[in-house]
Amino acid sequence: MMEFDNGVFQPTTHQPKHVTLSTTHQAKMVHTGDIVINMMTSECVIVSQQHHESILPYNYTHIEIDTAHIDANYFVYWMNASSQAKSQLNQFKQGGSLVKKLTLNQLKQLKMTLPPLEQQQRIGKLDEQRRHLKYLQAKRTYLMDQFLSEYLFKEDI
Repeated sequence: MMEFDNGVFQPTTHQPKHVTLSTTHQAKMVHTGDIVINMMTSECVIVSQQHHESILPYNYTHIEIDTAHIDANYFVYWMNASSQAKSQLNQFKQGGSLVKKLTLNQLKQLKMTLPPLEQQQRIGKLDEQRRHLKYLQAKRTYLMDQFLSEYLFKEDI
């Protein structure tokens, strides 16, 4: 889920497995636009339409933000790319545990400096477009390799 929703091109098509749950299930489901964070890698994404109503895996956490004060795309950018977040996350991972997993308590302790909402929206939109551009560039490279292999060299990659 993370790679696709983070705009990472995958040469093989990912098809989520569909399951039917009882009406009394207690599984946490995510919806398009939800923010989730991988507690093992600290990577954060916004759930895409492709993963709407997916079951949230155990090592992921759903993040709720106050959209009146924080732009969702900015929050994802901040978690994944800001030096402020990286510094704090690195401090958390220096503990004595062999498994360097982010805990809910550590997540709650993160200190975030917020620019005005309008600036957050510009930064978040720019980051979203940058991720999409990286996806398209990776897809173009893959397709070019396929083309060269198939038509020029008559080889399989």
